[in-house]
Amino acid sequence: MNKMDGEMDKSQFLCDLDDAGISFIISTPSQNGVDTCVLPPSKVLKFMTQPEAVYADLHGITLRDYLQWEAEGMSVQCSARTKAGKRCKNVVAGGASVNPKIWVDLHGQYCEVHNGMEGKADIQR
Repeated sequence: MNKMDGEMDKSQFLCDLDDAGISFIISTPSQNGVDTCVLPPSKVLKFMTQPEAVYADLHGITLRDYLQWEAEGMSVQCSARTKAGKRCKNVVAGGASVNPKIWVDLHGQYCEVHNGMEGKADIQR
């Protein structure tokens, strides 16, 4: 039996378990702490090696966006740059502690201080 056969056997086994009524429940990071989610059998093997990619898939966003959502503390930071070239750390309106899908929708927005200044090269705070 080659590795591919083994992987197909594992996938079939997971589908058989699902058909028998066994669910795969995972805890996912969320803006509220942790949420639970039923993991489809088709994602169980990937979850074992790439959990962040599966979290992103479950939210319907890219892995890059998911990782940035986590890195920004699950809040949407302003997209403006200061004169020093540093990114503004203010949170955009409605962007505090949001789920990944809302984060994607609001990403690229500006905070109240910088709103309307997005075309200016040097923004002062």
